[in-house]
Amino acid sequence: MTTKEILGLQRLTLRGPFECTMSIGEVRLIPQVDGSYYLMYPSYFVHLYIDKDIDSHDRYYLRYMYNEYMSCMSI
Repeated sequence: MTTKEILGLQRLTLRGPFECTMSIGEVRLIPQVDGSYYLMYPSYFVHLYIDKDIDSHDRYYLRYMYNEYMSCMSI
């Protein structure tokens, strides 16, 4: 992950797991004590490690989640 991606994930999960409803259902981002994250889709999950690249599919959903978070913060 890039530093920018790590900071984005930290911001999303500052208060604990972050949930977002999308067309595919509820997607959750859950921080782990080792600094990694679980990206929970309705039917499976992905373990995101800070020293590994984020897959483009997962990056798409994380970007959507971040945009939703930012739109709520601007209200």
